Amino acid sequence: MTRVSRFLRMATRSGLGFTANHILSALAVRLRPSRLTSWPRFIQIEVTSRCNMACVQCSRSTLGAPSSQGHMSLALFEQILGQFKHYQYLTLHGLGEPLLNPHLEEMIRVASRRSRDVRIGFNTNGLLLKPERVAALARAGLHEIGVSLDAATEETFRKIRGPHDFQQVKEQIRAIVSLNGPRPDVGIAMVVMQPNVGELTSFVEMGADLGVQSVSLCDLSHRWRPTDGDDPMAVQDLETAWRETARAEARAAELELPFVYTKLDDVLWPGVFVPCFYLWDYPYVTWDGKLTPCCALPYAETFSFGDLKRTPFRELWNSREYRQMRADLRRGHIPKVCEGCHHAEDPALGHVCTCKRDPEAEKQEDP
Repeated sequence: MTRVSRFLRMATRSGLGFTANHILSALAVRLRPSRLTSWPRFIQIEVTSRCNMACVQCSRSTLGAPSSQGHMSLALFEQILGQFKHYQYLTLHGLGEPLLNPHLEEMIRVASRRSRDVRIGFNTNGLLLKPERVAALARAGLHEIGVSLDAATEETFRKIRGPHDFQQVKEQIRAIVSLNGPRPDVGIAMVVMQPNVGELTSFVEMGADLGVQSVSLCDLSHRWRPTDGDDPMAVQDLETAWRETARAEARAAELELPFVYTKLDDVLWPGVFVPCFYLWDYPYVTWDGKLTPCCALPYAETFSFGDLKRTPFRELWNSREYRQMRADLRRGHIPKVCEGCHHAEDPALGHVCTCKRDPEAEKQEDP
């Protein structure tokens, strides 16, 4: 393995950098070393922290909006992107709605010109999803858009996403899918929660009706809402979840619609555990240039590895703080900032989701 790694490091410095780095990064995610020679294949840059929605499951609602909010400038975007090499995927969303940033088109153009190998995309709530703007973004180099809907009915949409026009968002998706000329791939996404758990099959059918290229489901990635007791958004009706998931998968196959369900919740899916890969392959950059561990920890005022305006990414990537956090997770020691995350709390090591502890058992544990 040492000889292979040495060869790949040499190849990364030569003209084979992109391919060699891909292999090195994949090995890093699997072996989880503290110090990395690879560059991350995935980068998430928060082009804005401002948002025009207040979704119940979002960190902005559960943990509060960031203390400092704004749009990333084009100059800062270029400065930050220039610090990375060999990346394959660039995600341009974070705590905010990316279409609010007036420089988004030029940012995509800069990223596309910098690397023809990179795939560029972002998630949006769909309120500002106008066909003419999406066409311009596609011409600039945008490859994919994920529209977060979280519902198949108007009632559930409003319950989760607020008093917005569900039908209008759907019609805008339909218009984008029908664009002539360059257009990005379009998918719809749902975070599976108690309010929408009975709509999974309907969500797949809605995606087929809209003409999107994919449908994605995902569990809540963390349980940080409650101070005690259960998370009111977490799925409680397990039987419905299991039944609807099977039906949704079958219906997607019938419709020949690409369908992905990222299962993270070990209460809903016993035995499921997806170890953290963010610390090894997927850094998150806030709108003002701070480097944080991941998209679930975008609050630089709470924790960050440093400021990319002042310290180069490569230096921070192997900083003492980064290496210590990787080492802790590899040993099963959950850093304080990672408590409650499904990518950190491994049931096989005795970790228990913070919102699923038995209150009576906790009382018995108190001295």
